[in-house]
Amino acid sequence: MNRITLVQRGSGANDGSGAATGEQSAEAAKQSTIASNELYEAKLKGMSRVLQLVSHSLSGGYANFGVMALYNDASLKLCIKGVLQLVMSVRFSEIINFPKVATNYFTLLEILFKSHVELVTELCDAAKFLALVSSLHEGLLSVQTVQQQHAALAIEHLVKWHYQQRNAKPGSVEAVARARLDQYIAQSSTLLPEILCTLFNLVSSQHMSTLRSRAVCILCGI
Repeated sequence: MNRITLVQRGSGANDGSGAATGEQSAEAAKQSTIASNELYEAKLKGMSRVLQLVSHSLSGGYANFGVMALYNDASLKLCIKGVLQLVMSVRFSEIINFPKVATNYFTLLEILFKSHVELVTELCDAAKFLALVSSLHEGLLSVQTVQQQHAALAIEHLVKWHYQQRNAKPGSVEAVARARLDQYIAQSSTLLPEILCTLFNLVSSQHMSTLRSRAVCILCGI
């Protein structure tokens, strides 16, 4: 299996070559035709490891990501761009069929929506962003508890961020990202009500933890 490189070290981290490599890897994955019984070994196993690696890198406290923009270091942006291209190169129906891959996928989304909403909204168009949120809805319906938890946390982080940025300074990165998020959500008027309905159903059937119940409260407040 070919090695997938999201961000090249050295000068490539700032000149866009890392993003180009991520695009090439995603395009190769998209164009490949693989029998269903070979799908995991040929494509999803490597992708799952990349998702896990990126998740650990983003959440492990190894770097001060806030200072990167100050020094015009594009490493974080290129990394997130590459991993988003990678997950978009595979059908979600393929991801959800493999529990380990799906868990790493929802873990990544939880981390991205917790700390990097601005970049996600910048790097995704409306269709891609709504596809990510829609996949979180599918995660809530998963029979795997850990997937439900990560999906619910991702939703909570997203709506909490949206609420917290309601008074963001006009023209700021946060204000621009919030406006972009509003535009995306407006293109699917049924998505959030469907998620809210699912959350209420899970709560009423007592399959919901206190943690995920907080997501219901936040959705009700938006």
